[in-house]
Amino acid sequence: MTTPDREMSQAADHVRAFNHATINTGQDWQFPPHSYRAVGQLAHLIRMLPQAIEQSALPAQHTHRLGRLLIDGGNDAHRAVQHLQQTLDAAVQAAEQLAQAIDRVHAATAPMGLDTQGLPGFDD
Repeated sequence: MTTPDREMSQAADHVRAFNHATINTGQDWQFPPHSYRAVGQLAHLIRMLPQAIEQSALPAQHTHRLGRLLIDGGNDAHRAVQHLQQTLDAAVQAAEQLAQAIDRVHAATAPMGLDTQGLPGFDD
């Protein structure tokens, strides 16, 4: 059965696999267009993070609305949820800033290409 936390675990596994696969250049990972496409997909992923961040806290917020939220040490649930919202807002803002930065990286890779002059296997 697929659950939201398993989906996030799989997403993390995919990022880890990407990191491993891109440690060195190789047949399918050596030219500027490879960077352009990867950064474009990374930008797409990062633009989805604000929604994922907000929605990751929905179960805790829902439990609080039901009046069933317990906080370790008997602390105030309402105050804890206010703190949660403040930290969520900061994380969403950081993700939005990261998305803008990665969009600039994507734009920077856009004009890059490969000089194929004299390379075997490329028609001049």
